[in-house]
Amino acid sequence: YKENHTLSHRSEAVAAKGFIAKQLPEVEANARRAERELRIFKNKNQLADLSQETGNIINYVRDLENELDRVSIELDDVSARSDRLGNQLGMNSNEAKTFISLSQSAGVQRILLELQDTRVKLAEERNIFDDNTPQVKSLVEKETELNNLLKQQINKTLNERNLTPLNNKINLLNFGNLRQQQITDFVNLEVQKSGLSKRLAGLKKTVTTRKTSLNSLPKLEEEQQQLEQKAKAAQSTYQNLLNKFQETQVVENQNIGNVRIVARAVVPESPFGPNRPLILMAGLFSGAC
Repeated sequence: YKENHTLSHRSEAVAAKGFIAKQLPEVEANARRAERELRIFKNKNQLADLSQETGNIINYVRDLENELDRVSIELDDVSARSDRLGNQLGMNSNEAKTFISLSQSAGVQRILLELQDTRVKLAEERNIFDDNTPQVKSLVEKETELNNLLKQQINKTLNERNLTPLNNKINLLNFGNLRQQQITDFVNLEVQKSGLSKRLAGLKKTVTTRKTSLNSLPKLEEEQQQLEQKAKAAQSTYQNLLNKFQETQVVENQNIGNVRIVARAVVPESPFGPNRPLILMAGLFSGAC
């Protein structure tokens, strides 16, 4: 009986081992797939610790909003200064840029200097001679030629540098060094204003993006918890099945069952029964009654 039981016990272990061996690859694949899905989810959303991520975003958004307020105040100040200076100069930012560019043009400046010199000489000659004198007429003709040449040079420079034409009221000859410095300051303020405007727009966009990310974190946290639970359950199932497989291997390799001999049988020296004299007396007693 003990040998048969041991063989039967081993057969059950072999059958269980075969069944588990068939299930084990699929269960393992499920566990690996669940872990991979969780890893891909974290990498895709760039998540490590969601609670820490939430705190980081909140702090970052607060810093961005403080920076946004600072840039907004600075932009208002620069805009006010730029508008005030532009009104004083009577020109817009494009015209100011054109003026600066023409002031830096060697060809334009050369003609301007010659024109200024001609006008000074013409004024001196008119103080002495009549307009009909050859000296005055010659200088007037030269002034006209230089004015035409200046217009041509200005148009050429504007076309080459793709600049906005100057207002007819703006005369390059009437701007001294102080006026030119003011125009330079005006252009610098406009450049600064443009940079601050772009900075402000970028900050607003970043704040909006971060707040959207912050609002989506609860949903991401829920998805991550579901994936973590799924991965944990799959891994637990795989580990339990693997333990069962190892247990069946141990049982299969054992040569003993779970049956043991409590006590060996002892053969009596005399028969235990039947007790014939007792039976006979009982029969006679029963018949007498």
